[in-house]
Amino acid sequence: MAVWLDLLGSMIFGGLLLLSVLRLNGEVSDRGQQASLALASQREAAHIAMVMEKDLRRAGLAVSGTAVQQAAADSVQLLGDLDDDGTADTLRYSVGTVQQAASTPNPRDRYLFRRVNSQTVERVGEGVTSFVLRYYDATGAELAAPVPAGSVRQIGVEYAVENPYSADTTYARAFMQVHVAPVNLRL
Repeated sequence: MAVWLDLLGSMIFGGLLLLSVLRLNGEVSDRGQQASLALASQREAAHIAMVMEKDLRRAGLAVSGTAVQQAAADSVQLLGDLDDDGTADTLRYSVGTVQQAASTPNPRDRYLFRRVNSQTVERVGEGVTSFVLRYYDATGAELAAPVPAGSVRQIGVEYAVENPYSADTTYARAFMQVHVAPVNLRL
């Protein structure tokens, strides 16, 4: 009888141990998925920052008038020599609508669009859930809306990017701030 009790106790203990290992495996798998989604969000945020910073630094280059043409909280249009050909290009950044990104599972994400001159609008970022442009004068003081385009000397961008896919209904999020003071806007 004692042998049967030992055998039954061993089976119960082994079953509990197996359940613990399976649960641990599930937790590790979930954490790995969350980390992977977070990394993808961080990469997307960094990519947007790199593209925007490069473009914004060229604002006013080869321009003889006002470089910032339109300065809104969710879009900007400016002039600058983006391709080093000595001619000013028109650059516009704007954030799309939630409906434009309806094909993704994330209900809050939008695309960030970039347009140079009259070329086709290109998508430079996806998963954008918040996007705010701030404008500053020569002293670094933030300009209130409506922003007088001719007084813009620095541009700040704050945005958040969420992964289009979730891990347990949680979307991995990355936040980024870019502040640029283009040399040609300070002249």
